[in-house]
Amino acid sequence: MILYIMDRFSISLDGYHELTQTQPELPRTHIIESCAKTLDSKWKVTRTPGVAQGTELPLKLLLEEEIRKHVSTCITHFTAIIVKFGFLWVFTQV
Repeated sequence: MILYIMDRFSISLDGYHELTQTQPELPRTHIIESCAKTLDSKWKVTRTPGVAQGTELPLKLLLEEEIRKHVSTCITHFTAIIVKFGFLWVFTQV
């Protein structure tokens, strides 16, 4: 919940550290930083292209991961899968 609030209101780790100095019941900064690094390591987050601020999870990578999970549970073995998503064609080796 703390990471959500920090992200939602753009509170930096330095800003959070200052809050922990006045509110001892808050978790220490190094614990929050460790949790954030663990979450960040699970996904390949990239900057949004162009001048807009923000980040994104690449659809192709997420789709490939879901296909691999699905194929690993299937009895039939595939060598490749082609997926049409709107105007986007995704080809992935399994």
